[in-house]
Amino acid sequence: MNTLETQVEKIGLLLSKVGGYLDNLTFETFDEVFPKTLSTIKQVHEIKFELLKKYGSECLSLFEKKLFLNAKQIEDQFDNIVKIFIAQEKKLEKELLTSIQKKKLIYYQKV
Repeated sequence: MNTLETQVEKIGLLLSKVGGYLDNLTFETFDEVFPKTLSTIKQVHEIKFELLKKYGSECLSLFEKKLFLNAKQIEDQFDNIVKIFIAQEKKLEKELLTSIQKKKLIYYQKV
């Protein structure tokens, strides 16, 4: 059982690491941080899959509540990041449309 507990603790640490990565995710750091985030999430899934094979879902369900809270926090962080990125995309889209309209006006003034 000690191995199971150790692996569950490892999953918890990895989930905390993902949370830290998401805290540092910005437009400037996206190319560096996001691949690390995905890699760490992949590690969590691999460990969980191995534990399911080795111990079964009933044994893992004892630890599921603790890990679920961490996973839920990460999900909320992802949702917030997506909202921020969407808002930024809309802002850039608006700026681009304004720029295109100005360009058209300048063109028509010259004609």
